[in-house]
Amino acid sequence: MARLFIAFRLPGRLGRRLAEECDRLRLSGAHVKWVKPELMHLTLRFLGEVADRDLLEVHQVLREEAAGTGVLKVVAKGLGTFPPSGPPRVVWCGVTGETEEESEALLDLQRRLDRRLTEMGFRRARGRFRPHVTLGRLRNPAHWEDLVERIGPARRREFGHFQVPEIVLFESRMHPTGPEYVALEEAPLD
Repeated sequence: MARLFIAFRLPGRLGRRLAEECDRLRLSGAHVKWVKPELMHLTLRFLGEVADRDLLEVHQVLREEAAGTGVLKVVAKGLGTFPPSGPPRVVWCGVTGETEEESEALLDLQRRLDRRLTEMGFRRARGRFRPHVTLGRLRNPAHWEDLVERIGPARRREFGHFQVPEIVLFESRMHPTGPEYVALEEAPLD
């Protein structure tokens, strides 16, 4: 059994730019476990524990749905929190297409993956898909108001444009030092 998710990577320069923003937010004193820049990604579909016997079919779905989507042109823009009011649990950066068509292509890719994987027997993704990169998770609510205040000016800030040439099936391996994400397959968007 492997703990899997489908995502796309961020370019290194964008990960570093978002890490700089996390450094600014650290000054709030909030107790946040920040994501390392090299681990930042946008999850399209979380699968959870997957039996080895299902891996071939997951790989097939990944390849087929990637082939039905061209390279995506997206922009990382705006910081926010989940939930949006009260003490947050997650700090995130939004991701959207550079155009309405690109935004719809991103949402369509996620919907197709979700439908196909649900047909395979995976639990349907909960809630509405909101494309984002998780930057950190709050460990406790201390200083959350200061954190939200520091986020304020960055709610509409643009952090970078980039292209998504592939989607990746990752295995999440937990270690005492934190998670490791191992790419099992990269499926080109073409």
